[in-house]
Amino acid sequence: MSLGQWLAQLMSSLQDPQKVARFQQLCGVEAPVSCTAAAAADPREDEKAEAHLAGESRRRERQPGASGGPPPPGSDRNQCPAKLGDGGAPNGVRNGRATEVGPASPRRAGLLRRNSLTGEEGQLAHVSNWPLHYLFCFGTELGNELFYILFFPFWIWNLDALVGRRLVVIWVLVMYLGQCTKDIIRWPRPASPPVVKLEVFYNSEYSMPSTHAMSGTAIPISMILLTYGRWQYPLTYGLILIPCWCSLVCISRIYMGMHSILDVIAGFLYTILILVIFYPFVDVIDNFNQTHRYAPLIIIGLHLALGIFSFTLDTWSTSRGDTAEILGSGAGIACGSHFTYKMGLLLDPPLDILPLARHPISMTLFGKAILRIFIGMFFVLVVRDMMKRITIPLACKIFSIPCDDIRKARQHMEVELPYRYITYGMIFATLGCTSDMEKIEEQFANLNIVKRSSETKEPTYLLGIDTSKTVQTEKGSLVAVLCSNGSIRIYDKERLNVIREFRGCPGLNGVKFANSHDSVYSSCTDGTVKCWDARLASGKPVQLFKGYPSNIFISFDISSNDHVICAGTEKVDDDALLVFWDARINSQDLSTTKEPLGAYSETHSDDITQVCFHPSNPNMVVSGSTDGLVNVFDISADNEDDALVTTCNSVSSVSFIGWSGKDYKQIYCMTHDEGFCWWDLNHLDTDEPITCLNIPDVREVINVKEGILDYLIGGLYHEKTDKLFVVGGTNTGIIHIMSCMTSGLVHVTSLQGGHAATVRSFCWNMQDDSLLTGGEDAQLLLWKPGAVEKTFTKKDSMKIASSVYQRVRVHSNDSYKRRKKQ
Repeated sequence: MSLGQWLAQLMSSLQDPQKVARFQQLCGVEAPVSCTAAAAADPREDEKAEAHLAGESRRRERQPGASGGPPPPGSDRNQCPAKLGDGGAPNGVRNGRATEVGPASPRRAGLLRRNSLTGEEGQLAHVSNWPLHYLFCFGTELGNELFYILFFPFWIWNLDALVGRRLVVIWVLVMYLGQCTKDIIRWPRPASPPVVKLEVFYNSEYSMPSTHAMSGTAIPISMILLTYGRWQYPLTYGLILIPCWCSLVCISRIYMGMHSILDVIAGFLYTILILVIFYPFVDVIDNFNQTHRYAPLIIIGLHLALGIFSFTLDTWSTSRGDTAEILGSGAGIACGSHFTYKMGLLLDPPLDILPLARHPISMTLFGKAILRIFIGMFFVLVVRDMMKRITIPLACKIFSIPCDDIRKARQHMEVELPYRYITYGMIFATLGCTSDMEKIEEQFANLNIVKRSSETKEPTYLLGIDTSKTVQTEKGSLVAVLCSNGSIRIYDKERLNVIREFRGCPGLNGVKFANSHDSVYSSCTDGTVKCWDARLASGKPVQLFKGYPSNIFISFDISSNDHVICAGTEKVDDDALLVFWDARINSQDLSTTKEPLGAYSETHSDDITQVCFHPSNPNMVVSGSTDGLVNVFDISADNEDDALVTTCNSVSSVSFIGWSGKDYKQIYCMTHDEGFCWWDLNHLDTDEPITCLNIPDVREVINVKEGILDYLIGGLYHEKTDKLFVVGGTNTGIIHIMSCMTSGLVHVTSLQGGHAATVRSFCWNMQDDSLLTGGEDAQLLLWKPGAVEKTFTKKDSMKIASSVYQRVRVHSNDSYKRRKKQ
C-alpha cells in the first residue's frame, strides 16, 4: 500500500460517522430506540451514508424557512418524529420542551442552541452522564458568540488592552480563513443517524475544517505567545492551559455530533499553520491600525471586500453571517484603537518595564472588574439592539427586499452583510474606543519600584527633581536632583547612577531642565539664577542671570519656549519682586552674565514662594506668595497692571502651584499648612464661581486606607485623561496619591516599601508613565506600573534606606512651612 493510499484510508476512517457515534455512546449519549428503528427502516439512509463517504455536498434548492425542498447539508432527514402523546405533542415533549416521563425518557439535549434562522432543534437523546455533558457544553460555548462577546471585552477592559486587541486580530484571521475554507471544501456534517446531533445551531454550515477547533487552538496559544514575557507567570501555567482548552473544545465538537475526528484534527493543524505564517506580522498590523493616517479607511474597505468575497463562495448558510460578524468585529476593534491612539488615550505600558507584575487580587479589584463588565455589556447590548433595529429595515428598503419576514430577508447578502458587519463593527469599535478613566488610577495603584539610586558618600535630603525633555541616544534621559547640601546631581534615569555633580552654590531653590536642551537652572539666595550644561563635567555655570541689589531668589521657572526666565524674591522693604530675563543666547553677545529685562513689584507684598509658567503658552505665568495671593499674569502686556489677569487667594502660604484642565485653563495650589485650592480661569468672564474646590486642611477630610496623611508634596495633571491628582505622604515614607474632583479629593492608592522618611519631591513623566521620588532618606526611586525591583529585595532595600536616613540627620530638618520671613 502506497503512502497516498494509506493516508486516504486513514482520512476515510477518521471521517467515519460511526466513530463519532461510538464516542457519544462511550460518553453516555444514545438516541432513543424508536428513532434508531425508524432510521433503520428508511432506505434513504443508505443513500445519505454513501453521499457522505464520497465527500459530496447537497444544498437544498430552497432557502431554510421556506416550505418544501430538500433539507440543508448536515440536517437530519431521518430524525425520529416521535410518538404523539397527550395533546398531540411528541412523547415526553410538552410545549416544545422535554419532560421526564420516566427513567428512560429521552431528553432534548440541544434545545438551548435552537437556530432562529433555520428553526432547527437538537435531537431527542438519552444522556446518562450529565457532568460530562455539561463539561462539553461549556467546551463548545468557548467557540460561540456569547463567549467572544464576554471574553474580548474582559481582556480589553480589565486585563491588557494590547493583548486583547492582538487576540482579536489573530481570531479574525483564523476564523475568516476557516469559514472560507469550509465553503470551498464543502464537506457535510456527520450523518445522523448514527450520530446524535446535540447541537444544531451551526448545522447548516459545512464541516471541514472545524472552526470551533481552530478558535479553541488559536486563542490559548496566542494568549501565551502574547503574554509570556510581557507578564510575570510560570510558563508551566501556559503549557497546561493550551492542551486543556484546545482538547476540551475539540472533543466537545465530536461529542455534540457536529464534527468528525478528521474535522477537528484538520482545524487544529490548519490553525498551527496560520499562526506560524502570520503571527510574526501581528505587531506590524496592530501598529498600522493605530498609527497610519488612513488606517480606518483601509481597514473598513479591506474587511468589507473580504466579506463580499466570502458571500460569493456558496449559497446561503449561517456561516455567511458569522463571517460578516467576524470581519465587522475586526474592523471595529481596529478603528476603535486607532481613534483611541490618536486622542492620546491609549495607555499601553512602555516596553522597558516588561515583564509586568501580576496584580494582587483583592475584593476591590474584583468588584471593579465585575462592575466594569456589567456596565460595559449593558452599553454593548444597547448598541447591538439599536443597530439591529436600524440596519435590517434600512438595508431592506435600500435594496427593495421585503422585510415582513426577517428570517427570509436575512438570507439575502444585501441584508445579512451590512447587518452583521455594521452591528458588530460598532460593538467592537466601542471596545476599542473605551477610554476607561480608571486606567490611570490603576497605573498608579500598580506602581512598583524599578530602581533605587546607589548610595553616595555624602547623603543629603533630595529637595527637587526634574527630568530632561530631550532624549540622550547613548545614556538615556537625564535627571537633575537638588540636594540639601547646596549641590545639583545629574543622574542617568535608567540606572540612577550619579553622572556628575554641580557644587559650590549654597542656598539653591528649585531645579528645572530647559524644554528644548539639556540646560539645568536653579535660583539662588545670592541674587542670581544659575544655568549649567548637564552634558559638561565642568561645575561652572554656563550662564548667570543677575538680579537687582538685595534680591534673594527663592523660586523661579522658565517659559515653555525657553525664551524667558522668571524668579520670585523674598520680601524687599514692602514688596516682593518678580524678575524677568531673556534666556535666549545671542550670537552677538557671548557674555555669560545677563541683566534683568524688568520686574513686577506691585502685585505681591510677601515672599514669592512659587512661580510656574503655562505649559504651552509662554506668555502666561502664575505666582504664589506666603500671604496666600495667587496671581496670573500675561507678560505680553506692556505694564504690570495690564499684565495682571486675575488674583486668587488661598488664605495661607503657597507651597506648590500648577496648571491643569483642558488647554490648561485651570490653576491649583497647595499651602504650607496642607490646604488645597483649585480655580477655573474659564469662568473669569462668566457668572460662574471661579473656585472649583477649596480645602483648608486636606488632612482633616481625606480618608486614606494605609496610615494617615501628614503633608502634601505637590500635584500632577494627567493630560491624556484630563485628571488632576494630588500627592501627599507620611513621615514614615508612605506616598498617598489622591484624585481631584470638584466634590473633593478621593484616595487612589498608596506607595509603600520605598522610602523610610519624609518624601520631599517627585516628578511624573507622561511619556513612559514613570514616577521619580526623593526625600529625607537620601534615596532617589524610580517607579513604573507593574515593574519589579531587580536590584534588592524589599527587605534589604528598607534596611539600606533606614541606615541612610540615620546618617543624613546632620542636615537641616526645617520644612518650607517654617521658612524664616524677612
